[in-house]
Amino acid sequence: MKAVITLIVGALVGCALYAVVPMCARGLTAYVARTDRRCMPLFDAAGVTISRRRLYALYAAGPVIALAIAARWVRPWWFAVMAAAFMIVVTADFPYRVARHLHARRITKIKGQLVDALGMISNALRSGLSLQQGFQMASEEMPPPIAEELHLIMSSQQLGRTFDAALHEFKERVPIEEVELMVSSLTVLRETGGNIIETLEVITHTIREEQRVQSKIKTATTQGVAQAVVISALPFFLAAALYMIAPQYIMPLFVHPLGWALIGVMLLMQGLGVWMMKKIVTIKV
Repeated sequence: MKAVITLIVGALVGCALYAVVPMCARGLTAYVARTDRRCMPLFDAAGVTISRRRLYALYAAGPVIALAIAARWVRPWWFAVMAAAFMIVVTADFPYRVARHLHARRITKIKGQLVDALGMISNALRSGLSLQQGFQMASEEMPPPIAEELHLIMSSQQLGRTFDAALHEFKERVPIEEVELMVSSLTVLRETGGNIIETLEVITHTIREEQRVQSKIKTATTQGVAQAVVISALPFFLAAALYMIAPQYIMPLFVHPLGWALIGVMLLMQGLGVWMMKKIVTIKV
């Protein structure tokens, strides 16, 4: 009888694996493709060279570390499983957030250096150099990352691309309003004619004033952002501290249906509060 039961269980497990393994393989293939589409362009745009093997290792590191932490420090086992699942969901997309952060940081640096680069190009035009020579001089004198972008413009032109096409590629790599304004103005002036020096000075003044206003807004809203972060994180820190000090007082919150309902209401109100605070401290110029 035991042999029959074992045989039946083995057959059921084999059928389950036969159905699940191809599904997992398809899911993994789709996940890898989505990873390439999302992360690799951002890393390339951020100027970071990373192989696909290292990228996949980064994606696997988050869930593995989450499982190790949950298995080592979280008790009882069912709560460890819940904590591990939550941490895996949180950390699974960590490389994408890193790539997006690096790309945003590079864009911010370019935005801050654009005024000086335009000023150098304008001075080069005043001294009698052409627009392309001004870009070449700025690519040699300015620090990265703006120097790298200007060098790509000149390299693209040397490889046979027109200067206007190289500028449009620069606008696609750095999708900010300041670069779009510069590229559009230079393209129109090169086609219709006009005073490029005066236009560059107007663009420089406009960008500098906008950055000054944004700096004032950031200074005024820094305290509000800090308060929002502290208020949003405080319930979770208090829950973790109470779990470490006296777990018997907080465990009913996780094992009773009423506790689950309270957690759901708390998360909903937390999300609504974070959304409202973000709306308050976000000021568009």
